[in-house]
Amino acid sequence: MYIERPELLESIRKSILENRITFIYGMAGVGKTTICSQCLSKYFSNQNIHTIRPYSSDVSLLTHKFDEGIYVFEDFGHEWINTNIIYEICKIPSYINSKFIFISRERTLVKQNHFIDVIKPYIHMIEVTPFSHQEMNNLFDNFYSLRNNMFLDKIYDITQGNALLAHEIGHFLLHQKIKENNLSLLYTPCIVDKYGNKIDEIDSSTKIIVTEINDQLLDELAKKPELLHNLSSYDFERVIAKIFEKQGFSVEITPRTRDGGKDIFIAKQGLASFLFYVECKKYSPNKPVGIDVIQRLYGVISAEKANGGFIATTSYFTKPAEDYIKEHNLEHQLTLQDYNKISDILKSLQHNTQ
Repeated sequence: MYIERPELLESIRKSILENRITFIYGMAGVGKTTICSQCLSKYFSNQNIHTIRPYSSDVSLLTHKFDEGIYVFEDFGHEWINTNIIYEICKIPSYINSKFIFISRERTLVKQNHFIDVIKPYIHMIEVTPFSHQEMNNLFDNFYSLRNNMFLDKIYDITQGNALLAHEIGHFLLHQKIKENNLSLLYTPCIVDKYGNKIDEIDSSTKIIVTEINDQLLDELAKKPELLHNLSSYDFERVIAKIFEKQGFSVEITPRTRDGGKDIFIAKQGLASFLFYVECKKYSPNKPVGIDVIQRLYGVISAEKANGGFIATTSYFTKPAEDYIKEHNLEHQLTLQDYNKISDILKSLQHNTQ
C-alpha cells in the first residue's frame, strides 16, 4: 500500500544519478524504505540492487569490495554498523560505477563533528516527512474508499501523517475490527518490550533500548525521572540533545568515541551567534561528578574559544565541583544540571506542550 509522492520520487532518482551516496532520513513509519523501493523499481529496474539489512553478514561490509550496482543499507544506525563505512565509500575510485543508499531515522549520523565536511562532495541528504493531511485523505480514499471528512480528520490527528500507523488503521477498518467511535482507543502511547507488548511497570532492572527520542519518551521520563538511570549513556546523551533541540537550539551529537571531552555541540543564531559544549555523565545515583570533569570541560571551552558549556548528569555534583564554579566566577560559562534539575526541565517541557 502506498501513495504516489512524485516530487520525492524525482528527488531520490536525481540524487542516485548525480551522487555516490543518497542518505534518506525521517521519523519511524513515514515510508522511507517504501519510497526508496518505489524509486528503484520505477527508474532503476535494470540495475543490480543489493539490499543490506542490519542482520546481514555480507562480507563486503568488511572488505569494502563493492560490485557495480546500487547498495541499499536499511535501518542504518549506530547499533549495527559504524559511520566509517560512509567514509570508506567516499574513497572508492570514481570509475567504479556503484551507488549507495542509506536509510536512517537519524540525520545526526552524518552530521558529526568534521565528518560532514569530508563526505559532503559525495552525499545528498533527503528527508521523508510524514504525510500531509491531503495525502492521508487520498490514501484512505484510494485504498479504503473512505471519504468521511470528520473521520479522516480524527485519523490524521491520531497518526500525525505516520504512514505505517495509517496502514494499520486501514487494515482494522477494512476487516471491520474497529468502529469509528472506538478509533481513539487504537493508539495509546506506551513503552513496549522486544515483542511489542506494553510494559506497565518498570523497575531498576529494566533496561530501556530507545529507537527514537520523541515526545512520548520525554513525557514518560517527566512522569518517572528515575527511568533516566535505565537508559544507556548514549541514549541519555540523545535525551539531553532532544531537550536542547526543543528549546530552539541547533544540536549536533559528536561521535561515540574520541569526543574530546564534549558529547554535544549546541548553537543558536540570531543577533549574535553562540556555541556551547555539553558533556553528559550518566552516573548511578550514588556516584557524583567530581571537580576533574568541570576542569576538563572548562579547559576545552577555553582552548577552542566556545561561549560556554553544560554538564548534565543523572547523579549530583560534589561540593568541590560546585565551589570551583563559584570561586572562578564561571556561573555564566559553565552550567551544572544534576538529576533534580533535569527532572524539573522534563516536567516543564511536558507542561509547555499541554
